Amino acid sequence: MLPADIDITCNVDGKVRIKLDSNGLNSYVPVSIPGVLTRTAKLYPDHIALVSIPDVDGKRTTYTFQYV
Repeated sequence: MLPADIDITCNVDGKVRIKLDSNGLNSYVPVSIPGVLTRTAKLYPDHIALVSIPDVDGKRTTYTFQYV
């Protein structure tokens, strides 16, 4: 994680402060997007990870994520 001193941003490469409490709903360890994909791939190895919206021909592109 990188240090940040603002709560919101509209910048694509911006960073924001993560608000965590010692108890309650905000008392969890932050997880990165690759971490979420890895955990989900371990739990559901035979499921599609992402699906695109249909193109002009009605075809969808599917993506799988394999934990190695």
